[in-house]
Amino acid sequence: MRDDVYQFIKKHDIISRVVSGGLCFIMFILVLVAFASPVITVSRESITPFNLIFSFAPEDIEIFSVPTLLVSYYAYKYFYMAAGIAMFILFALAVYFVVTNKKRASIYFNYFMAVMTLFLFINMLFGLNYINIYDLYGWFSLSTGTVGFFVAGLLILIAKFITSVIFDRTIMREDHKDAGMSIAMAFILISLIFSTLVTPLYIFPGTIYRMRGVDILFGGSGDDALYFLRMSGVFRGFIAIFLIISFVSFLTTVVLFFVSRKIFVRYTKVNTFIGITALCMYALMGFNYMIVYFEYLVLGPESIYNYIFSGSMLSYSYLPLMIYLLLMIGIAFAKISGSRIKIEYKVVAQGGGGESRNAVAVNRLTALDDDAGFDPIPAFSELDSNIEKYNSEYNLRTKRLFQGVTLPKLVKHIIDYAKNSKERLSYGHTEIKTFVAGIAASRLTILQGMSGTGKTSLPKIFMEAIDGTSALVAVESSWRDKNELLGYYNEFSRKFTPKAFTQFLYKASLNPKIPYFIVLDELNLSRIEYYFSDFLSLMEARENERFIKLFDVQLYPDYEKKYLALRDGHTIDIPINMWFVGTSNRDESTFEISDKVYDRAQTMNFDKRAPKIVSERIDIAPKFVPYETLQGLFDEALKFEFDAERYDVIGKAEKLLRPYKISFGNRVLKQMEDFVKVYTACSGKDTERHKYIHEAVDCIVFSKIVRKLELKQIMDVDILIDQFDKLELPKCVEFLRSLSEDE
Repeated sequence: MRDDVYQFIKKHDIISRVVSGGLCFIMFILVLVAFASPVITVSRESITPFNLIFSFAPEDIEIFSVPTLLVSYYAYKYFYMAAGIAMFILFALAVYFVVTNKKRASIYFNYFMAVMTLFLFINMLFGLNYINIYDLYGWFSLSTGTVGFFVAGLLILIAKFITSVIFDRTIMREDHKDAGMSIAMAFILISLIFSTLVTPLYIFPGTIYRMRGVDILFGGSGDDALYFLRMSGVFRGFIAIFLIISFVSFLTTVVLFFVSRKIFVRYTKVNTFIGITALCMYALMGFNYMIVYFEYLVLGPESIYNYIFSGSMLSYSYLPLMIYLLLMIGIAFAKISGSRIKIEYKVVAQGGGGESRNAVAVNRLTALDDDAGFDPIPAFSELDSNIEKYNSEYNLRTKRLFQGVTLPKLVKHIIDYAKNSKERLSYGHTEIKTFVAGIAASRLTILQGMSGTGKTSLPKIFMEAIDGTSALVAVESSWRDKNELLGYYNEFSRKFTPKAFTQFLYKASLNPKIPYFIVLDELNLSRIEYYFSDFLSLMEARENERFIKLFDVQLYPDYEKKYLALRDGHTIDIPINMWFVGTSNRDESTFEISDKVYDRAQTMNFDKRAPKIVSERIDIAPKFVPYETLQGLFDEALKFEFDAERYDVIGKAEKLLRPYKISFGNRVLKQMEDFVKVYTACSGKDTERHKYIHEAVDCIVFSKIVRKLELKQIMDVDILIDQFDKLELPKCVEFLRSLSEDE
């Protein structure tokens, strides 16, 4: 039954988007037809917006013996030009949202259609104003079809609103939080609307007479100074209608604020549209009277501009609209700046896998009824909406497939690609083979050494070379738990805000065929166990059992149907195509890395500056290596027989270090075997296999065993140097000599 309810709502969401898109498209067609239809027809001659836009001079639209129009010509011409550009942008945005953000597209359609309806309203006022002008000559047959376009657009907008109320259940939590601001703006809007009654619509030049909204509303046709204009009677009706509609809408808004906050959030947009339309009407009314006076009643066309720029303003009808728009701009800037300040609340979880004491259990039917469509993790929804884009990107990658790839060819390609990159990075065969063998042996690699030696660049250029993906996450010294890495759940907004690390995990889950690196830059600025301990434990689990709970709050039981890469709505898998690479510096600002971390990671040391590349740069394209292919190369290399326990050099090295209480367990032994096998396979020459096995053993014994001497007191370091020299382990000998020099 509950699943049926969910499917019912999901079906309605689809219907809402289809109907909204259809109505928005119809509105676009209507606006396009309005551009090609007459704004005014005088006898058999007509003027269309296209005539105005593509005309070069006022004489191009002169009708019969009517004097050339100047003010109205230029004002209307540039308005329709701007409106045409705006309509094109709206259409492009509508297509963009349909393609990239289908779930939110119907919400944006509301705004687009409101703007288009407002255009049709202004277009209607322009048509009526032309009638007002040409009617002065009396002997013309006048008509305009702009009223019909506006009525049709208004009906479409009403249909869209009804559709939203019936089907579209999406209400943003930010709208609920802004309810107080919305009701305040409703009071301001109704105050500005009533202020138009006393705002001068027209000031007669050279007199103290002011034509106000109240004068038009209550003035008799015989006493009205502009009674001879047909538009005055039309305006009287407009003012009365909009005052009544605006006041009723305002009262409805206030009642809904106290009765139903959800409906209030929706209706406040309707109230705002009505108010802005009313303010636009008052602004254009004053503009109408100015046009009539300038062009026909007092001045000749040639002196209009001189009078405008030498005299005072003849209308203040635009002031209420300008005040409201400036207020809205100020609020928008305040929201933009205020959104940078986030107060988030951590969820305190109980041990033993139980629910948090702050957990909020939401009844399923209540959630479906009150919050259907509410998105508690918008960042994941955004990633889900890009799934088609990711598939397209993968298809493009397959066109750059690394044909016939082997581990030796892969190593050579990475070296050549790095050498010819813009950064001109210099890595030798040993470094790249060590890195490749390290990611084959463990999902965590630590690159440590002095700054400027290419630690951070190596994983980045590796992924560029194989057309994979990498992301850099800068570790901060203030990190104390995993939430700093994963994100926070906010109980007030009931939303989870994932950090960049978590979003990248999620994205990797959606792209299982592409290799991914997350680079934890300066991972020992904070103690690694503080924020990464859960991931260290997951290194021991099987690949299909590596997952982590993001928060201990049960929001809805249907999350697994809404988020493609989450388990049970709150648990994320550690994708099998994901590796973690950490960079580490050693100075007074960092923490020592513990053996617990080292035992689970492969380490590389960068203690020398790489040689400068002086050869001429050539362009080398990336070659795509899918995750399955890369893992397949590793699996094939791991079939090689190598037993670390029986390898004489490893046994002797372990024996030499026993007096210092340094040894290793099965985990490290397994990593050593895997490392040696893949390192040897990267070398490629079967005839020199023994040489490369010994080279790999030198690398892994140094990084896994001998390195631990750094924190020990060594009294006979020279003896150790001599003994390791006999084992022909040059990296170990070099490290021991550095310890001797430090002493």
